[in-house]
Amino acid sequence: DDIYSQHVGRVREEVALLRRRLMELISLGQELERNVESVRAAKDERVREIRNAVELMIARLDSQLKHKLLTLMGHKNALNQETEQVEQLLGTIESQLSTATKGQLIAKSAELLQMASVANKKPMPSFVTAQVQPHFQSEIVPGYDEKSFTLTHFSSLQRKADPVYSPPLHVNGLSWRLKVYPDGNGVVRGNYLSVFLELSAGMPETSKYEYRVEMVHHGRDTNKNIVREFASDFEVGECWGYNRFFRLDLLASEGYLCNDSLTLTFQVRAPTFFQKCRDQQWYIQHLQLVQSQHTAQISELRTRIASNSSSGAGAAAGSCGAAAGSSAAAGS
Repeated sequence: DDIYSQHVGRVREEVALLRRRLMELISLGQELERNVESVRAAKDERVREIRNAVELMIARLDSQLKHKLLTLMGHKNALNQETEQVEQLLGTIESQLSTATKGQLIAKSAELLQMASVANKKPMPSFVTAQVQPHFQSEIVPGYDEKSFTLTHFSSLQRKADPVYSPPLHVNGLSWRLKVYPDGNGVVRGNYLSVFLELSAGMPETSKYEYRVEMVHHGRDTNKNIVREFASDFEVGECWGYNRFFRLDLLASEGYLCNDSLTLTFQVRAPTFFQKCRDQQWYIQHLQLVQSQHTAQISELRTRIASNSSSGAGAAAGSCGAAAGSSAAAGS
């Protein structure tokens, strides 16, 4: 019986520990469920904030649109009024030309000429040259940073297999440049112009950026510009772009190659202001680190200069003392 009691006691102790463990596990499970709910609630709260912010942004865009449309309607009304006046004047003059007798026409010609001259000399309304710009500033997506690149002596560049690089575009510590193969890259060589965008310096981690590459039509018709745009994950030293950007045999005939020159424009942006601010913060920290390094180097140089100056002064004082001793010895 004693042995039985001992075994039962041990088993009951372990059972008690198991029950305590079970209660702890249940408690942890409940805590985990509360954590899940809090995460979901936080996400829903953020969604509500974003929706409210977007609604306010849309309201501001609607307000800008209303202002632009009111301006355009004012221009339209003024234009219609001016058109009606000119039509009435034309009707009056043409009526006189068709119905008046020769004598009446001669008598009224000075008046008719005066009316026509005044109308023709009247300045055109300002809205003819001052158009309302179809531009709305986004509060979510930042604008593009842009740089142009002209390849001169294009035919000479085609005879080389090496790529041609544009001057860099510096944005928040990131350095971008075009990498152009005038005679094509790899399997498309001799058939297509190849154009790539390279991140030559920047943050150590990979990040997504949106970019546009535009080939300019030399007739200055922007509708004929060739535009390619995409979004890619960039890391330093990596290129993204288009092996088959445009057919080489059509560059001149389509108006993109003029006087042996080709002009490309490239634009880059972070997809959100959040990422742009992150890039700026990284660049600020990088500049601060460089500044602290330069400050430490300046401090070290000053210490060395001060040490060298004191050593030089001590050596000079020793020489003077030796000279004084020599003089005293000569006097004695």
